[in-house]
Amino acid sequence: GEFAQGELKQDYAHQFSVFWQPPSLDWQLGASWLDSDFTYHPSANENLFEGGRTVRLYTLSAVYYAENWEFNAELQRNHSRDFGGYSPAFFDENKGEGGYAQIRYMLNSQFTLTLGYDMYVSDRNDRDGEKLEAATGGVIPAYFGYEKTATVGVQWDPRPNWRIQAEHHWVNGAGRLTSIPGPQNTPDTAEYWRMWAVQVMYWF
Repeated sequence: GEFAQGELKQDYAHQFSVFWQPPSLDWQLGASWLDSDFTYHPSANENLFEGGRTVRLYTLSAVYYAENWEFNAELQRNHSRDFGGYSPAFFDENKGEGGYAQIRYMLNSQFTLTLGYDMYVSDRNDRDGEKLEAATGGVIPAYFGYEKTATVGVQWDPRPNWRIQAEHHWVNGAGRLTSIPGPQNTPDTAEYWRMWAVQVMYWF
């Protein structure tokens, strides 16, 4: 990227998931665990150092299906450790959490509406990011400690092998824009921002 020209390698990824669904098949519960490790090897012409990250994710999920609508929800906790990179002695540890809820309503065989809300905090003990901003002397804004997103979307299936999806997101915070915020990767950001996306799919 713009700030790192070295090589990022995933050393391992261990995963486990379990799901349960009743005979009626109208809802489903799930749980998953992920343990992964990454190592960064800097290039010879950059100012970064050898470093890495370990990540553990714990997730609970639920889905409910009805005739014309469905509901999805997920809760997640994560534990990450970052070392090196900015300096040989750099170390940062965070215990974050997040989740989302989404409802989809099928108007008819062609149109589906979506409403969703997603939230994330990088540190469970600093939910508003004020400690992050204070610890960096204001260099990193408090809104990099969290991210909250409201979403509306529509799906249109004009033909059996065509699908068009559009979404608009209203976002408060920037907690997911970068894994380790710093003065070199937080410029020109805002606490409140918007994003939209359009996807077109065709099945052969």
